[in-house]
Amino acid sequence: MILSLRLLDVLQSGAPTLPPVEVHDQTFGKAPVAVDNQHFYNCCFHGSHFWFSGGPCQFDNCEIDDEITVHLTGAAARGQALLSALDKVLKRG
Repeated sequence: MILSLRLLDVLQSGAPTLPPVEVHDQTFGKAPVAVDNQHFYNCCFHGSHFWFSGGPCQFDNCEIDDEITVHLTGAAARGQALLSALDKVLKRG
């Protein structure tokens, strides 16, 4: 399966930014992969463990298999907890 995805921050004028780390033509196995502030080009992920804390990331023409795992930390984990709690409350009402 091919993945092309852009999760980028919408920046206010004058806000400081860090350029993303560019990763080209790499193959990743079952090791942890921190995806925040990374821009992956033509990479392959086979059983990889994505670690995501809510920062910007980008994937262009990357191949992923159905064995990847996504681990949320920081802001991403808190956002998921909020959405899960709201979902439970709304389903009761």
